[in-house]
Amino acid sequence: MTKSKKQTAHETILASILRATTAVARQAASSEDDVIRAVTDEFHHLKLRGTVVLLMPNGCLLFKTHSLGSKVAKALKKLTGIDLIGHEIDPANVDLFSEIFSTKQGAFSDDGAMVISQLMPSSTANLLPRIIKIIGPGNVIFAPLISNGDPTGAITVTAEPMTPT
Repeated sequence: MTKSKKQTAHETILASILRATTAVARQAASSEDDVIRAVTDEFHHLKLRGTVVLLMPNGCLLFKTHSLGSKVAKALKKLTGIDLIGHEIDPANVDLFSEIFSTKQGAFSDDGAMVISQLMPSSTANLLPRIIKIIGPGNVIFAPLISNGDPTGAITVTAEPMTPT
């Protein structure tokens, strides 16, 4: 697949997720939880693995939701001892978060394993091959959530690997 086709596929994925988010956000009574739920529902609808993380006052990112499925989430928690929902990370330790927060633009990586290794605490680094086996490989798209010109969090999406045809 050419780079432009990859770009188009990534834009299509993000556009679909953002449409669902926008539809919920337009409702005057929409809460943050409603918007997060709409994004998660759209992840499931598109059969994508994704997360929503929010920037906390302490500078950490807090995982608010994921679409990994309960079996995968339970397997990861059993293996690592970490429940993804409510887990905090330092965005400075993850290259894609640093990039999207500085540029305020989405970013793509075709090395999902590298991204996952940066997300993991160093105490679980030896578990990376098992974690990748549970989650599966994939390309990763990170898109910043911006409010009043400042990053407030991000949407991350992992899709099946795309290879040139």
